[in-house]
Amino acid sequence: MLKDEIVSGTLPARVVTHHLKKYEMVEAACDDGEAFDALFKHTRLWVFGYDMKQMEARGWYNVEMPLIGVPDFYQDTLRDWVKRFVELAENIVKELRDRLRDAWFRRPKDAKGDMSQIDAQFFEATQLAFFTALREMGEVLREEGLHEAGKSPTLSPDIHRQWYLALKREALTLFDAQAISGPLEGMKMQQLERITSARRYLLMYLNGSGKKVGKTVQAFAATGGFELTKPIIEDDSEVSTA
Repeated sequence: MLKDEIVSGTLPARVVTHHLKKYEMVEAACDDGEAFDALFKHTRLWVFGYDMKQMEARGWYNVEMPLIGVPDFYQDTLRDWVKRFVELAENIVKELRDRLRDAWFRRPKDAKGDMSQIDAQFFEATQLAFFTALREMGEVLREEGLHEAGKSPTLSPDIHRQWYLALKREALTLFDAQAISGPLEGMKMQQLERITSARRYLLMYLNGSGKKVGKTVQAFAATGGFELTKPIIEDDSEVSTA
């Protein structure tokens, strides 16, 4: 777990530090790397708790996540990578909410209501892709001899691209499922026009098109070192980012 006592006050739970200390002692005794590998292959972290608002419990959430370990001198690097990936997801889900409002309401700015279920569905749908990226980050930062050689760790363009594609795919899937909640035959022309326009705008954002709407995606692609304009084949289906 990442320790950030000075800036955010974040500290691992005692049960986590106790578990890590146990494996550190075993690792020191064995000195063969097997205990360290076993820790991150077989141990998972269970995070759970109530969603509270003004002393009222709104729901119970729990999730199992892999335990990722990296050397102390690379913890800031891991934190920066994770922050970059999470920020992209947060920006995309915000755009998704805004476009769904455009699809649902004639006056979306005046629309009220809790849309947290959209966030929950989106993050649940992209959870596996995030954990995959997280595991790959850990593998890069645990590469043997990297620090001793004085090399700076780098995250491959493919890891960035796969995360971007997962977010894009799930955002469009969720939009289509939520925007069209009834039979098309019963919809008025104005509703269909709103849905079509909102989806087109969402797709522009996800494709990084335009000088304004696509800046977030463009910046992530530039930092990650992959091209948005190339058609990408994934799982026997073509996903065009043009």
